[in-house]
Amino acid sequence: MFEKFRRDERYIVLKDGYNKKLIVGVFLAVVIIITFATSKIWLPDSRAKMHRGLGSELTYNLYKVKFEKNVYYDENEHLIEVLLTEEIMTDKKEMKLTYIPYASDEYELPYEVISGYKSNKDDSEVIKEQSKMIRIRVPDDFYYVRIDIHQENTITQSIYIDYRECKSVDMNEKGKDYLKMLEDKQKEIDDYKAQLQTVEDSIATKQESIDKINALSKEEQKKQQTQLDKLKDEIETIKESKKVLENDIKDAEKVLKDLRGYQDEKEV
Repeated sequence: MFEKFRRDERYIVLKDGYNKKLIVGVFLAVVIIITFATSKIWLPDSRAKMHRGLGSELTYNLYKVKFEKNVYYDENEHLIEVLLTEEIMTDKKEMKLTYIPYASDEYELPYEVISGYKSNKDDSEVIKEQSKMIRIRVPDDFYYVRIDIHQENTITQSIYIDYRECKSVDMNEKGKDYLKMLEDKQKEIDDYKAQLQTVEDSIATKQESIDKINALSKEEQKKQQTQLDKLKDEIETIKESKKVLENDIKDAEKVLKDLRGYQDEKEV
């Protein structure tokens, strides 16, 4: 049996049996192609996880480096960010550490290293600390990144970052002074808090003096009424300073939060 369909003055002939097998075959081929093309989305990646060294401390000659456990990935920007802290026990430039990232197929990836200030660790005169961030541009289908940490004339150690272990985030813009900006803002907040503590201590001290006067007899209180009024006025004045400092802290913490972006949500 034949069926005829008219379309633009032409005829398409569908033949029972033969054409149906062909259509079914084409349909199955399309399904198979789509399945293989999208398998990475819905099938788990069976490759070995290449995620090593993060959260650990690596030791070098007069240097130590501690990588944070979490690594962050912005899929839209194709960027990963790795945070670390160096402990430094020398001023010799030739002993500094270098960081070079490689893709799983061994080619070097574009990257930048952002450094914070060097500061004495726990008031030590010998050991200094410095925070660093490595920003690495990765291909959209990267498997893992290897970062080689090298010190001249000694050893090279490596950490591995598997894409399955990265935390997905939206990253903000960062310049070469990014970490220093964070540290400056944190220092500003710490200074405000130290001033606030001094103000609160002053209020507490003056309140103790008021309480002592109030504990005296009525006759003695009258003798010290002038001092009592003076203390109360001073407390009110100091409370106004306290409000200003509290607002300064709140504003500075908001700026810091905006600067830090996703880092405020990271796990410790």
